[in-house]
Amino acid sequence: MWDHEIGDRISAILALVANPPHLRAEGGIKVFDGGRLIEDTGIAVFELADGTEVIFGSSRDIHLTIKIPSIGTVNISVTEP
Repeated sequence: MWDHEIGDRISAILALVANPPHLRAEGGIKVFDGGRLIEDTGIAVFELADGTEVIFGSSRDIHLTIKIPSIGTVNISVTEP
């Protein structure tokens, strides 16, 4: 069963990683209000202050994994038609 609180939480996380507030570089990593961003070739990992981890990978397809400690793991994939 879908819980609206879960949907709201996922929406907030997606908005945050789409536009991290006050993104800046500090000591070789990027930080923003509410977490940090670690980038490598084809992958970005957002570590949020509440323990949530968002892993964004792209190649031909786009894959997004959101690990929320209190909810579980959400996987989103976008593939070519």
